[in-house]
Amino acid sequence: MKIEDIPDYPALQQLGRALWKIGKARGAAILVGAGFSRNADRVHANTPEPPLWTTIACVMQKRIYPDGVAPKDPLRLAEEFKVLLGEPALEDLIRDMVRDEEWLPGELHKKLVKLPWTDILTTNWDTLIERAALENLGQTYETVRCIGDIATTRAPRVVKLHGSLPSNRPFILSEEDYRTYPRVFAPFVNLVQQTLLENELCLLGFSGDDPNFLEWSGWVRDQLGASARRIHLVGALDLSPAHRKLLESRNISAIDLTPLVVGLGKARHRAAATEFLTYLEKAKPRAQWDWPEPHKSTVPVTTFQDTPAHILGFAMETLRTWEAQRLLYPGWLVCPPHIRTVVKSETIGALYRINRVFDQLSPQDRGRFIFESGVETGYFFRTASKLAPAIVSEHRIG
Repeated sequence: MKIEDIPDYPALQQLGRALWKIGKARGAAILVGAGFSRNADRVHANTPEPPLWTTIACVMQKRIYPDGVAPKDPLRLAEEFKVLLGEPALEDLIRDMVRDEEWLPGELHKKLVKLPWTDILTTNWDTLIERAALENLGQTYETVRCIGDIATTRAPRVVKLHGSLPSNRPFILSEEDYRTYPRVFAPFVNLVQQTLLENELCLLGFSGDDPNFLEWSGWVRDQLGASARRIHLVGALDLSPAHRKLLESRNISAIDLTPLVVGLGKARHRAAATEFLTYLEKAKPRAQWDWPEPHKSTVPVTTFQDTPAHILGFAMETLRTWEAQRLLYPGWLVCPPHIRTVVKSETIGALYRINRVFDQLSPQDRGRFIFESGVETGYFFRTASKLAPAIVSEHRIG
């Protein structure tokens, strides 16, 4: 299946237009979750993968509930872990599981930071995104690691909402951390609120039941109410009709890329992120001065056969090619010399062949040829009497 065929393609198009500020769109921001960190490159073969929430919750459960039934809510589990063993023990657990120094930004991290996001927000503690941004020679991002950085940085930014390794604490994880976040980290909340008011927001690297996703999407509804834009949750989500309906009731638009990655197993999330970022790259509008390389040849690529029927088919295909080129032409006042030389040579060569079947064309098609050949090269009318007298006669009659 092509990406254009997925049911959620209209929402993806809207996000692409916002990202590249096509029309009246203001821009697009992205909130990146733990799942995206799994696209990192590992320094050693035995380096563990970046953990998901479920992985961290499983380790905490084994520590404090080795034989019992643990709370299902991972935030409550983290709160109990902190109360029982102390906050330093919780921080040590995070440092032990998030091996930031043993991971390198992967190709998808590099693709992410090359796109013109207004801001990249992340709940991840690792530094993969900001390290990828430092290597990027295109879009430049400043990093916000703590409240004090907000006043000294400007968009576009990489905003670390939940702390950052190695030393920007606290690392937001427990139930109490989330409860007090809007008060303790009010400047971060205000920053996100402003971003959401002005831009489209998509979430990447989250599942539908990720605690970070649930908390942040809930906060958006509570704080912004009717003025909140729809949030786009992107990925290989594999949503049931009931789950999709639930997301819609929470003002969340799902862009489910599952149809593109069927049968890929655990690799489906990386493949879905690749499809998503590649689409956004290609959604960039063509610059006014750019004449796409595949269209700079003005004669159709075909194996030529010297028969009247083949020449007639060649003539009509050439006409369609010339018309398409005129519509794509960037609007240069003077065509660059190297392209002008190719256009002139190919047009003259085509006219030699077309002259042989010109009288077999309809009057309308002959008129189209006269117009298009004149557009293709101003050189044509100085040499037309030698190359194609039939065309010149038709032009005079017209």
